[in-house]
Parts: sequence; structure tokens; C-alpha cells
Amino acid sequence: METLQINTTFDKGEEFLAVAHHALNYADQEDTAYMVCTNAKSALSNYLISFLDHYGERVYSEDPEVLLNQCRELSGNYFDLHIHELKRWQNGEIDASINLGKQVVFMAEFARELMVCELI
Repeated sequence: METLQINTTFDKGEEFLAVAHHALNYADQEDTAYMVCTNAKSALSNYLISFLDHYGERVYSEDPEVLLNQCRELSGNYFDLHIHELKRWQNGEIDASINLGKQVVFMAEFARELMVCELI
């Protein structure tokens, strides 16, 4: 059952990341930046949750910062993942933009890469 949960969470991350990538093709449309940011953030969270699930860690939040801190307790590799700009957006310090969306997509892709490398 644990493997199924990990795969399901990872697959959700893949779906959110695919939506974010697709939305980047429509950068000139209204609300696209917000959609890219939210989907990439969801992908990031799902990849982090998938990693934590693999190690049997309980997950009490979907907040990327909380999840990232949990991952860092298990693997020092996660200290290379920086989500400062995402946190600034979540805190309302900056608005969603296509540039920010691309950064959050990169964060999600890097979290996926870390997760896969840890499991190999």
C-alpha cells in the first residue's frame, strides 16, 4: 500500500507540473501566471510529500516550506532546493508573474529530480 501511495502522490505531482508547463504556452492570457504558480506549487508539494511518504514520515501540511523542512531532516540534498520567491508570493509580498511561474516550475522539477535520485 505504501508504494501505491507514493506513486499516486508522485503522479499527482506529474499532473500538476504538466498543467503548469502547458499554461506557460499561454503566457499572454489573463490569470496564466497565477495558474502556472499554483499548479507548480502543487506539483512541488506532491513531490515533497511523495519523498516523505517513502520514508514513512507523517505529513500534516501541504505547505511547501513545512514539507521542505521535513525533507531536509531526512536528506541534506534538500538544502539545495530554495523556495524563497515562492514564500514571498505566498506571503503576498510579490504578485504572480510568468517569471515567478517559471521559477516555481523549476523548483518543482528540482524537487522531482531530488526525489527520484534519493530513491535510486
